[in-house]
Amino acid sequence: MEEKETASVLHKIFGRVLNKEGKEQADVKVSLLDESQQLVASALTNAQGVFNFEKLDADQVYMTRIESEDTELEVAMFLIDEKGSIKSRSTRIGDQLYGFGVDKGLAEFIKLLAPKDYSLQVASGKKGIIGRVVDKQTFLFGRSGVEVGLYNKERQLMSSSVTDKNGIFSFVIQESDDWDIKVTSDQEKDFTEIVIVDEFNVPSTVANSDDMGADGFFKFNSLPQEMVEMKRMEVKDTRMQLPSDFGDMSIGKSIVLKNILFAYGSADLLESSFEELNRLSTQLQKMTSVKIAVFGHTDNQGSSTMNQILSENRAKAVVDYLINKGIDANRMTFKGLGESDPIASNDTEEGRKKNRRVEFKVVD
Repeated sequence: MEEKETASVLHKIFGRVLNKEGKEQADVKVSLLDESQQLVASALTNAQGVFNFEKLDADQVYMTRIESEDTELEVAMFLIDEKGSIKSRSTRIGDQLYGFGVDKGLAEFIKLLAPKDYSLQVASGKKGIIGRVVDKQTFLFGRSGVEVGLYNKERQLMSSSVTDKNGIFSFVIQESDDWDIKVTSDQEKDFTEIVIVDEFNVPSTVANSDDMGADGFFKFNSLPQEMVEMKRMEVKDTRMQLPSDFGDMSIGKSIVLKNILFAYGSADLLESSFEELNRLSTQLQKMTSVKIAVFGHTDNQGSSTMNQILSENRAKAVVDYLINKGIDANRMTFKGLGESDPIASNDTEEGRKKNRRVEFKVVD
């Protein structure tokens, strides 16, 4: 008796390219690469800035490269599974290079919203509620003008909001669980994701259209407590500006840059990193004969190849920042070591946090 062949599980990628003013960019070439960065396919964006790749092997690791000289393009991209659900949101791992599932952290559970979307002014003792409503086919187009209600447990309307042109809505409330959310959109065509954040803009709870009951209200799910607490500690430490010690920059000694933060899975430096790098720049300007080597490291989550690329581009981002501050490029080198040199166990979130680092050594 012949065995039946198991049908391959196929995924697809939908993406959209905008310029920094938010205008759709047509005829931009996008290359689809495999894990070894070999070309698999290519596509051009349409009049709406959209591109897609279909019938992708679910067992393969893919990345994309935007073939444009404009380095300020805004790119949103989703890996969609065979059920039409978001499997992963892309992050920028290098110059015009994007990957999926890199350095995921809390982003593993928040599929649609990006950290920049849930940056609210939230006072201590309050919570922020941020949501986005998009089309259910590509997840790329925000639904504007959708009415959203904040209700108490007795289903009495407390406050209302309307989504903006990107499909975003938000509320700031007292820290209490005595509320519910209802979104009046077409659930057959639209998809909603909602995130609850604290005063540090660290997400703790999430819900999406799959969690919506027959009455139109959402059931929220708590994110892993360990991840949430580690992220809060990271933000607190950065706000406190605990400085790295640049007093002993002896040859061969590794110094970890403590207050360097990047966007999730990205080589984009966050503004909170600038003070630490400014201090390092000042020290290097005093020590004019010193040369340094900068190394980027990641944890072991996701593809080892993409972790290698990400770590190198994070190290490069630090060097580029110092060059812009007037440090001679000839005094610095950079290298990505990916997940190859951990300083803690990758079995816990705390260990993974320590392994995601940028450090430097004085080499001369």
